[in-house]
Formats: sequence, structure tokens, C-alpha cells
Amino acid sequence: MASQSTSRLSVAEVRSLRLRSFDWLRVRLDLPVRSDNDRLLDAVYDGPVPIDALVEHDGKVGDLVGTLWAALFLVSNRFVQVLEQNAITGWRGYDSVMKGRGPTTAWRILGVTGRSGPVQTPTGGTAGLQPLGHYLDPREWDGSDLFHPGSEGTILVTARAAEAIQGAHLKNVVLEPAGLEPLPN
Repeated sequence: MASQSTSRLSVAEVRSLRLRSFDWLRVRLDLPVRSDNDRLLDAVYDGPVPIDALVEHDGKVGDLVGTLWAALFLVSNRFVQVLEQNAITGWRGYDSVMKGRGPTTAWRILGVTGRSGPVQTPTGGTAGLQPLGHYLDPREWDGSDLFHPGSEGTILVTARAAEAIQGAHLKNVVLEPAGLEPLPN
């Protein structure tokens, strides 16, 4: 999970990891401090584990389970196996136990160790609500297959990792084009 890729980032092929449907099972993480959600996503959390995941919205169970935070997910053992078997870099799994849905089930919270520079707009500022021209400088990417830019919590996925994840036909997982372009020279 710590090794880095030596390939160049094809910004146009980067995908964004998302839930296919919000009608499926979603959970609330029982954390002592609210900001621990950010530390989990950034893979710098150092609090107690396993973390209880309490059912907020019951529904079908996929390989990707949403939390009340947009880019913080639980992943199934099957999802973890896909990442490990394909040597996908840029992630860390935190042990979690789902409660409130029959017998407790072990899951991993997906922390993202990979980083890139911020998503930028044509004016050079960081992306926000501006609709057009979101750029990412591939030189600021750390080489990880899963990463998130400095300016936002979105989980981005390289083409290599997207191919492995899509090929596994994981449930409730969608990899959408991120809509990014390489930073103009």
C-alpha cells in the first residue's frame, strides 16, 4: 500500500470514486472527535480501532458503503482483495465493525494516502463552484493509484486502478470521469 508508481499521470483518464446509489446501505461512524472523519480520509487517523459503523440508512449492501461524509467510504473484504491483488497504491484500511444490521460484520474504512497538488481553475485559483476548466498538474502527483488533490476530499483513481476495480464488478461502485485536464503550460 505504500509503493509508488513510476508512470506518468494521464490526467484526462483520471476517475472519481463514487457510490452508484445513495439508496443502498449507509452508515455513521462513531468517532470521538468530529474532525476524525477528515483524518480517516487523509489516512492519518491514530485513534482507537475498530471503529463502530452504525446503520443510518438500511438498504442493499454493496462493496462500497457510504458514510455521512461525501468521500469517506467503507469497503468490503472483496474490494480490499481487488486493491491488494492488483498492487493498487495510495490507500490504507482502518478496521471497522458494522452494527445495527444483524450479526456484526467487519469492514475497512478507506483512507487515502496518495496526494496530488490542488485542482486549479483557469485563473489559477483552487477549484470551487466555477463550472469550467478544472486542471491538475501531473508533476504534483505522488505516483499513487488512489489519491486526492490538496484542495478537496475527492478520491481520484488512476486509469490502471480504475481498470482493476471495474473489472472486478464491485457492487455500488462507480468510477466517473473526473473532468480534469493537465495544467496548461
